[in-house]
Amino acid sequence: MTRSTDRHPANAPGDWYVDQACINCGASQTIAPGLIVERDGQSVFARQPRGEEEELAAWRAGLVCPTASVRTESRRKAPDGVFPQELARAL
Repeated sequence: MTRSTDRHPANAPGDWYVDQACINCGASQTIAPGLIVERDGQSVFARQPRGEEEELAAWRAGLVCPTASVRTESRRKAPDGVFPQELARAL
């Protein structure tokens, strides 16, 4: 089976995109809600990340994606410190 790394056309213009090999598992949508959404039966970037927190969310989405479909056109490498992520504060 050939892996399609083509950018899905429903992605917002810019560096970040989800390729057409996406299986729409929802992992990236959970990690980066609002930034990555479902369109045409798969996850895509609704818009490009704005600011450091959204950039980190995009990197996290890429790292949890089981098909490695969350990508950058520039082929940047994930920075250090993307994980661990605080999920809840202790009371």
